[in-house]
Amino acid sequence: MEGKRSALQVQQDQNEREKEEQRLDMVRRRREQASLVVAFGAKLPERGDDEVWSLFLYNGAERPVFDVVVESQHLKGGAKNYKLELGILPPGTYVVPSHPKYHWGSLINLDHTDERVEYLVKGEGMKMVTSISFVDAEGTHWIKEGRELRELPAGE
Repeated sequence: MEGKRSALQVQQDQNEREKEEQRLDMVRRRREQASLVVAFGAKLPERGDDEVWSLFLYNGAERPVFDVVVESQHLKGGAKNYKLELGILPPGTYVVPSHPKYHWGSLINLDHTDERVEYLVKGEGMKMVTSISFVDAEGTHWIKEGRELRELPAGE
């Protein structure tokens, strides 16, 4: 009798492990698209002073993200910049230059330009983008602050 119970317990333990593996796989798949969306500060050194600062945006997934909001700050003093709001961010690599009248210019696909971009990925430059929030293709709301990715309740 004890041998049967032991075999039953082994089977139950294996079933629990499989359920946990399936749960973790589902969580990984759910976060996959969101983890492939990145924003950080950049400079466009060939532009005039009013358009030299920019935001680099990358969507490495195969599907677009929606309702993108990037919050950023000045490198010196930490004053907030105007929010960049995009209805859609297609897959690809982009930059959005600052604009003297509209705060942010148009989304520029870096695959279709030879313009030089300097990425602000060390020192104070790493602090330029404070957050990026968006809705993935499945309708899930996400926010990245630094390296932390969090799912937001719908409507937030």
